[in-house]
Amino acid sequence: MRLQPIRLILVIALFSTFLGREGLALPDRCGRVAIPLHLDSVTKDFEVTGSWLSMEAEGTFRGEISLRNQTGKSLSRLTVMVNYLDENGSILFSIPYQANLPNDKNDMRNIRPFSELHLNGPVQPGKVVTLDGRNLLSITNVPTSAEVPYWFAKHFEDGSALSTQIGQHGFRTDPLLDETPGYLRLTLPHPAEPFETLVKMRINEYGRVLEIKPGREGDTSLAREQFEALSEQLTKWHFFPGVENGYATSSDLYILVVFEPEHALPVRRCFLEHPDKYASKFALVTLQPILDSSDRWIPYYGGFPADGKMEPNYIEIGPPAIPIHQ
Repeated sequence: MRLQPIRLILVIALFSTFLGREGLALPDRCGRVAIPLHLDSVTKDFEVTGSWLSMEAEGTFRGEISLRNQTGKSLSRLTVMVNYLDENGSILFSIPYQANLPNDKNDMRNIRPFSELHLNGPVQPGKVVTLDGRNLLSITNVPTSAEVPYWFAKHFEDGSALSTQIGQHGFRTDPLLDETPGYLRLTLPHPAEPFETLVKMRINEYGRVLEIKPGREGDTSLAREQFEALSEQLTKWHFFPGVENGYATSSDLYILVVFEPEHALPVRRCFLEHPDKYASKFALVTLQPILDSSDRWIPYYGGFPADGKMEPNYIEIGPPAIPIHQ
């Protein structure tokens, strides 16, 4: 039977509505999503030309913002703090973005970007620079908008600096893993299938883990003795503390610990599909067993190796190189 054009359009429309409601056809939610970024209209030094969040394969997300330099001077360093907001305008999380010449690194003690864009030349007036940022967290809901509460720019020609704090929100960054003793030591049989447990950390203003509790009620993935052994190992981790409006503060951090089987292949994760199963934001820790050991596991934090000092994610790209005259 051949459907008439009007009936065919109606069938397609109803089918698309069904897919959207049931969440069966939402591949773009786990891809690259444009996020409206607001920069106070009083600020004329920068123009926002783009803002996105991308869900990475390991389940974390990566932010990108593009700004046009309207300061009238070349820039050797640029730091931009971005708050990501929910539908009510409340802060879900913040990401610090950093771009700099290799010899002009960030010297702010209370802001630590995990990603640093190494420029191969100053950002010229009128030119656009795209910054890449991460806080190594996973999320279960996409922000509806974003805002810039603070930015800092250093001029290349004379070394002078300009910074502006905007709006009433301020900013609030989550703890960022700084260092671990190395391997995680935990006597567990290597699983045939991956399994997970959610923990809740209390981290003080100096980055020390004070307390670890189960993140879910009734979680039976680990026996009591096993959970206590895991907690003992995680309390040895050290964090760059949470920061609120420039001051270190104690904070809670949820961590989803996934125990991987031997020889596990990479698995694409998207926690946006399970908003009721996890916390609204959390750090993903995957533990890979060492084959010849019954009690050593290699930790990965947000997809990055975490068996020692966590190094920044340097991105060696930037605007076209130009002659630099000293």
